[in-house]
Amino acid sequence: MKKKKIRKQFYLPPCNYLLVVAISATCCDQQTIKGDEMEVIEIGALMVDKETFETVDTFQIFIQPERHVTLTSFCQNEFQITQSNVDNALDFIEGFELFVKWLDKYNEYIFCAWGQREELAFIQDCNFHDVHYVLDDVEYVNLKKRFASRQRLKKKYGLGKAMRLAEIASDVTPVKPLDRALFATKLLPFVIGSERIKPAEKKLKS
Repeated sequence: MKKKKIRKQFYLPPCNYLLVVAISATCCDQQTIKGDEMEVIEIGALMVDKETFETVDTFQIFIQPERHVTLTSFCQNEFQITQSNVDNALDFIEGFELFVKWLDKYNEYIFCAWGQREELAFIQDCNFHDVHYVLDDVEYVNLKKRFASRQRLKKKYGLGKAMRLAEIASDVTPVKPLDRALFATKLLPFVIGSERIKPAEKKLKS
């Protein structure tokens, strides 16, 4: 009989919380906004207990862009955000400062997001505005990559397909950052914990 391999538990550095973040950024389907000019326009974040995966606090804020102040119709439809949302918002320096003040209420957390976009977007905007990137020394976990590795999948799935694989939702793909962060949190037991998806990858057609 073939011996089963023992799955290694995903190692996490000592921490109390998991900071799960999702963002929306300026964008266009006509290539009028370059990647290095995209700006964060909304932040959604959850502070999650590492042991129970329960949400202990939430944060949400709109950010007013500086380089492309008028949102494209594609961007508004893609992220369900309006021009007035950003027109009446704080600029990045002020908005990020509020985000940092919220983070300061907690200690020993790990920064998590579904993919690499959130980390790269924060770094890019902090560099542009000459703002200290406070998460630079915080451990970062790419949940999308870890989900594929943990579940031994052949490819990395977007959040919507990952939710369907885990049978968390069948026809819902969250758009708003706070909703995306919430669903990413629901997948934590499959990313960091011991939960396993059913062998249903074949049902998902790329």
